Amino acid sequence: MGSSFSEGDYRELLRRYPTGVTVVSTTLNGRDFGATMNSFTTVSMNPPLVAVFIINGSRTLEAIGKSGKFVVSLLSGTQEDAAVGFSRDGDDEKFMKFSKSSTSDGIAYLNESIGRIECDLFMKEEIADHTMIIGKVTSSAIHNQNTSMVYYQRKFASTGK
Repeated sequence: MGSSFSEGDYRELLRRYPTGVTVVSTTLNGRDFGATMNSFTTVSMNPPLVAVFIINGSRTLEAIGKSGKFVVSLLSGTQEDAAVGFSRDGDDEKFMKFSKSSTSDGIAYLNESIGRIECDLFMKEEIADHTMIIGKVTSSAIHNQNTSMVYYQRKFASTGK
């Protein structure tokens, strides 16, 4: 018994699967780039690898490819404003609106996030309308004990109280 594919049903199903929310950032020629991502996952512990999937044409994607480094800020449950702010690819002032610090490589990350993962570009592969970026983890840090942000049913939520 076969079934037919419905793009609408597929989208509705994926909306019912909660995902974590991150901001992926890099710096190129002294300029900060960053974008909200919910397609983030660990790949391997040995070596430590993570992956993000970025829509083709994104300025952040282009900057990561050129800089060879990026940071993943894991958003806390209170950072909906940052998640929305970094979802706008054309906003050159987004880093000015949020509390940030920089890694030793000069890459900005969000202070209020639950933590960050610093990476060197390990692999880049275009897949359909996105590019998979795999990073080799060079450093990680926990910033606080806040709850995590998730995206579910087209809304941001917190994992706890």
